[in-house]
Amino acid sequence: MAERKILTDISHPFVVKLHYAFQSESKLYLVMDYLSGGSLATHLRRRRKFPEEWARFYAAEVGVSGLKGATTFCGTAAYIAPELLKGRTYGKAADWWSFGILLYEMIGGKPPYYHRNRDIMFQTILKQDWVTFSPSFSDAAISLINGLLTRDPMMRLGSGPRGADEVLTHPFFDVIDWPELLERKMQPPFNPGVGKMDTHYAPRNMNDITARDRAPSVMMGKTDRPNDFDGFSFVGRPSSLSNV
Repeated sequence: MAERKILTDISHPFVVKLHYAFQSESKLYLVMDYLSGGSLATHLRRRRKFPEEWARFYAAEVGVSGLKGATTFCGTAAYIAPELLKGRTYGKAADWWSFGILLYEMIGGKPPYYHRNRDIMFQTILKQDWVTFSPSFSDAAISLINGLLTRDPMMRLGSGPRGADEVLTHPFFDVIDWPELLERKMQPPFNPGVGKMDTHYAPRNMNDITARDRAPSVMMGKTDRPNDFDGFSFVGRPSSLSNV
């Protein structure tokens, strides 16, 4: 529900558009734009890590797309802020922590507190008050990440009176022309070189997956079952999907 709410609340050129949301007896569906160039996670898995120039560009897009207006990270264990693990009240500062984890992973190749054992990873997030940086990180990147991974959410970069501007005006982003970026006039560091319906960057096993499900319950008028997610269904504005 959190992801569905985020996608319906945010309208931004750097955020994938949600067209429909519906449910069947056993599954929840989100119908979004098909991005033939692949996801950030896809390219990060393929390359393991990005040059800092790439990380800066994509972090800048994330920063201006969601973090200035809404909570955007959900369901990613390695990105969870310590205050969430402690069960405390949390706010925008938790997103800035997750943003710092994302930036670290793009440059370093994996989240700073990552461990295959989730319990160990959570304990590390809670107790380890330092982060190790490889030579891949510039001084500006280290400064920004340390600010974002400040354990006290009240002191975390982005939590002050200037909010997101504390992060976006950090020296790490000095080379970013924000108006140009927002108007999508900045040259991206990577061009996947694919057409709109290309499947080169789609998951390799996608075409081997057999679709097995019954007709969506909301389309059959069966919305009174106790396992329905009330309010999940969504129909966006008419789009090119209407002609597919």
